[in-house]
Amino acid sequence: MAAAPFKADSSAVPELRATADLALYATCCLEQLLLGLPVPTLDADLIAPVRGLFVTIEKQKEHTKGFGSWQLRGCIGTLSETRTDTLGEFVAKSAFSDGRFDPMVQDELPLSRVKVSILVQFEPASSWDDWDVGTHGITLRLPAAKFGFSRSLSATYLPQVMPEQGWTKLEAVQSLSLKAGLNRALRDDELAHVQVERYQSSIATITPSEYDRIKKTCGGIPTTIRGGMAEAALSKAMGPAGRSPGE
Repeated sequence: MAAAPFKADSSAVPELRATADLALYATCCLEQLLLGLPVPTLDADLIAPVRGLFVTIEKQKEHTKGFGSWQLRGCIGTLSETRTDTLGEFVAKSAFSDGRFDPMVQDELPLSRVKVSILVQFEPASSWDDWDVGTHGITLRLPAAKFGFSRSLSATYLPQVMPEQGWTKLEAVQSLSLKAGLNRALRDDELAHVQVERYQSSIATITPSEYDRIKKTCGGIPTTIRGGMAEAALSKAMGPAGRSPGE
């Protein structure tokens, strides 16, 4: 018998989408943290509950531009309900506490960008492969009773991870099982006992050049990030043409 799928979350958390203003707030927090200065505040209109939130910091490879020129520098977040005003905490953890990397230093800021990922549309998958690469992130759970553990094991990958790694569904599930703590590959007969919850991600980012234009328009780092500030500042800096394409 296949393991029961995850139960859908019953909490009535509205599905907020990531915005340029939240990305601006996260980027301002990163700069201020690297400078050892207080982070800006987030206007009350931008504070809202979310089901899951991740901050990803990427660094541009020197002397490169365009697709494939960014590399991971840190990524930490939560799958638990939180609020958008915790973004600064996750920026700090991504910059300084991701064990895969050395803590960031100030010189890295001009080549760095921050991505804000708000997780939405959580739903139980009917089987281990009931999800789409490039659309869904997945949380995998290995139930203790089915695998003979003292406790259940779990791990997650955001939607962008699978296409970036070029993984098939099976490769992603096998990788997640190792990430969760299984010290071997899943056997074919064990796949039916794997529980999967799928979700999607709303992503917003501000590129280094956009961030510089916003600061120039605002006369420095804003002390409070308000709704519509990023787009308004970019529109003013660029004129009628509006926001430039991301690098």
